[in-house]
Amino acid sequence: MSHMIINGRPVYVKREGAGKPLFLLHAAGSSGIQWSKIREILKERYQLYIPDLYGEGKTPPLEDWSYLLDEETQLIRHLIDSIGESVHLVGHSYGGVLAMRLALSDQHRIASLTLIEPVVFNLLRNSETKSEHKILYEIKDSCTLALMNGNARSAAQLFYSYWKEGDAWTNLSKPIQDSLTNSMKKIITGWEAIFNDPINLDDYRNIRVPTLIISGDRSPSVTRWICSQLTQAIRGTDFFLVKGGGHMSPITHADEVNKVILQHIEKN
Repeated sequence: MSHMIINGRPVYVKREGAGKPLFLLHAAGSSGIQWSKIREILKERYQLYIPDLYGEGKTPPLEDWSYLLDEETQLIRHLIDSIGESVHLVGHSYGGVLAMRLALSDQHRIASLTLIEPVVFNLLRNSETKSEHKILYEIKDSCTLALMNGNARSAAQLFYSYWKEGDAWTNLSKPIQDSLTNSMKKIITGWEAIFNDPINLDDYRNIRVPTLIISGDRSPSVTRWICSQLTQAIRGTDFFLVKGGGHMSPITHADEVNKVILQHIEKN
């Protein structure tokens, strides 16, 4: 485990295990620590690279979030280039967005791709108007307004409750609530960037990397819809449904998700 200097900035990357390199990219508002359960088995067979993305965990934030997607794609690309061989790439939620961008631009460096509910909301632009999609837009706008009014904590509660529902926010510890609150500027910037990303479904059809898509049957309907669209679009994609799982299935159903990831990457 160490801090590395990438493009002149310190980035925390946890490295452990031995074998072919495997990257684990975390969700927005999280950090590499979200992979704690999964990495225990994976590190027995693979050399793990688990970065904390900018402004998350032990990695300092960017001074300017204007080019967030490009900056973080570049971050992962630099790490992959420093290894000098192809890597297995696993991305969850926002981490899945970055993984897909790399699969489009750097296919020759990706041995396999695992996407756990990638939030490629740019696909909604060309979809039929559905009530579930409208809800997501309303949440995004409400979070943005709360942040602009100086109430980042309210924005964090709205954001987290969308993914977890019920009393999920009140059940969080104060340190985790504080961490999410501090991440809201980045999260909202990331959402806007993804919604406006010109990449479309036809672009994703060009991915030729062996791909696995994982979704939970209790996840928001929007992410389940996205996973369905991508499974149909990316040739030869395998799909796995986590029964009883939600958007955070890598944490809540770690053993099951870990088993499926291992099966996928060991084929490739």
